[in-house]
Amino acid sequence: MALHPLNPSDANLIQARLSELGYYRYQPEGIWGLVSRSALQDFKAANGLSDDDVWDSSVEASLRQARPTPASDTPFGEWSVVGTSCSAEMNPQKMVVSAKGVVVGSMICELQERFVRSNTDWSGHALCHLNGRDLASKISLRVTGQRLIDRSIVGTSTIVPTSFDRCS
Repeated sequence: MALHPLNPSDANLIQARLSELGYYRYQPEGIWGLVSRSALQDFKAANGLSDDDVWDSSVEASLRQARPTPASDTPFGEWSVVGTSCSAEMNPQKMVVSAKGVVVGSMICELQERFVRSNTDWSGHALCHLNGRDLASKISLRVTGQRLIDRSIVGTSTIVPTSFDRCS
């Protein structure tokens, strides 16, 4: 293992590669913090590795390979309902998807198992927290280019399929 994320110059290189692949959405600054660790988790989950934030030689090899799965082929990142603004901080129609869960407005869904990918579909079971209630849910997302279709079932309610555009 040649790189170590706690070394600022190595962290900068790792962040730059994660940014190139679309997982790290900020300018590399060489400080390995929560945002970097979350980007690493998403990268690992998308590329068939454990979805934790541990850096090791298998992660480094996967990150260095010529064709790892880019974030654009995953649901990971920020999305906004078609026709709404990504920039509004408290946009209730904004969705944030990570390897650990999904947040939409005031609803927080924690994955109970890792996402399962089948072509452009990503699914998993989650426990969603909304208005003081815990709801067993089935997360079902389809990624086609810069568009995401949410067909999840929250509690006993099937969500009307909603289209989101990827925030840049």
